[in-house]
Amino acid sequence: MASWITHLRIADALLADKRLSPVHFVWGSVAPDSGIAADAAESVFVPPKRLSHFWRETDDPTRRIDPSIFEEKYLSRAGGGAPGEEAKSFYLGYWGHLISDLAWVDFIRSFVGPDGMVSPEVKREWYDADRIFLREHPDFEAWRIYRDTPAFHNVYLDIYGREDFMKKRREILAFYGDGAVPGELKHLDPAKLEDFISSAAKAVASSIGKYLG
Repeated sequence: MASWITHLRIADALLADKRLSPVHFVWGSVAPDSGIAADAAESVFVPPKRLSHFWRETDDPTRRIDPSIFEEKYLSRAGGGAPGEEAKSFYLGYWGHLISDLAWVDFIRSFVGPDGMVSPEVKREWYDADRIFLREHPDFEAWRIYRDTPAFHNVYLDIYGREDFMKKRREILAFYGDGAVPGELKHLDPAKLEDFISSAAKAVASSIGKYLG
C-alpha cells in the first residue's frame, strides 16, 4: 500500500477542483488506512485490510483491492448511494485511495523479492521519501488540512468507530513528527515516485469526474 503522504500528495493534486469539499476529500483519501492496530507485531488491524480496502475473492494477491465494490456501495445510485456533497467528497477521496493503491501494487513490482515480499529496507525508503518531502514542503495544502482540521468524526462507514480517524491522525502526526532523519534513497528513484504520483492523480481525477457533474 502507498504511504500516507503519497496518498495526501495525490489528493493535493486534485484540490484545485472547486467541486470538491477539500476537508472531506482529504480525510477520505487517508481513511482506508485508519485501521487501529489490534496486534502491531502481526500487522493485525481493526477493521482488517480485506474490509477497509474492499478485497474481492481472487487467487492473485496483487489484485485483491476492488474499487468497484466501494463505488457500487457508496457512490452509485444503483447501490443506494447518491450521498450529499460533503459525504460524496469523502467517498471520492476514499475511492481514490483504493484506485491509487491498486496502481501502487504495479509500481512496486520491481521491488518484490523472490519470496513475494518487499524488504524492510525498501519500505523504509518509502517513508524516508515522505520525510524528505515534508522537510521541503512542510505546509503543502492536503497535509495542512489533514494536520489542522480541529476534528473529523466518522459518520460515513460502519466498519470504523466514530473516533478512529482522529486516533489514526494522532498516530500519523507522531510518526512524521518523531524527528527521524531520512536516509539516502538507494532503491527508490525520486523521479519515478513523482511520475507515479502524477499518473495516479490523473487516474483518480478521471475516475471521480463522472460523479462531480
